[in-house]
Amino acid sequence: CCKAEDGIRGGERSRGLGDVYKRQLLNDKKIEYKVTEHEPVKTSEEAAKIRGVSLASGAKAMLLKYSISKTEQTLILAVLSAETKIDMKLLKKVLSTKNISIANAADASKATHCI
Repeated sequence: CCKAEDGIRGGERSRGLGDVYKRQLLNDKKIEYKVTEHEPVKTSEEAAKIRGVSLASGAKAMLLKYSISKTEQTLILAVLSAETKIDMKLLKKVLSTKNISIANAADASKATHCI
């Protein structure tokens, strides 16, 4: 049911193939990295605090839902600096839509098969 990637699956952390491949690539390229594991958090601020880094050092992914017609909606993933606030007015203009919002938990679960 779920892809083998980092994340939370049914309330339990997964250390699947996605994590293995990422580490292998970094090791093969001799790129230094640090793995920090922590409980799931809801905000970029919480994550930065737990990791002991500045908010500017991170990124956040936001699943957004917007209308592509009067009867149809779709999802889009926006990835931005953790310290940046998303500009919904600008996104409406860029996507030529009148309705855009952060996807709710049910939409996110359905789209990603994760919680």
